[in-house]
Amino acid sequence: SWLNSNYGNLGIGTAVASKKLHVFKNNQHPVVLERGDNANTQIELKSAAATRGYWGASDTANFMVYDNDASDVNFTVLQTGNVGIGTVTPESLPLTVAASTAAIALVDTDRTNSNYYSAVWGDQVGNLHLVADYEGAAGSQFISARVGGTALSNEKLRINSSGQIGIGTVTMDSSAEVSITN
Repeated sequence: SWLNSNYGNLGIGTAVASKKLHVFKNNQHPVVLERGDNANTQIELKSAAATRGYWGASDTANFMVYDNDASDVNFTVLQTGNVGIGTVTPESLPLTVAASTAAIALVDTDRTNSNYYSAVWGDQVGNLHLVADYEGAAGSQFISARVGGTALSNEKLRINSSGQIGIGTVTMDSSAEVSITN
């Protein structure tokens, strides 16, 4: 161990402690946190002397992020790799989002207007909602399904902002347009 008295930094396994605590071990995990009882093992996170949250593992070996302000676990990773956002018990699928509005926003970070994004969510009676232009900012967005790649030539279905549906075509002249090619 090494204590740098000039800066009050403590180095374990290093003589060059760059932060208040700097732990180094070659070819092994340098730190183990273990609790002697069956309760959760956690790292407490504070800001302005108030506990804001915890990172930790439960007694069932799940990784969790706990929000102290909301008194809730907001993020869980099970030993199976399944992830829960807003729940400590994800479903048997890789990702579970649980909330009163369990929506996923799909945002292109290169967008020119911050109001343009899409969303997908399920409601309390089992319906699936897929929304283009969630904020209603543009009015000309569409929902499309492409098979075999992202090119426009692979588009098989389109619903435009006027409610027109195109199957096999992206240019609709009536409420439903079907183009069949061999």
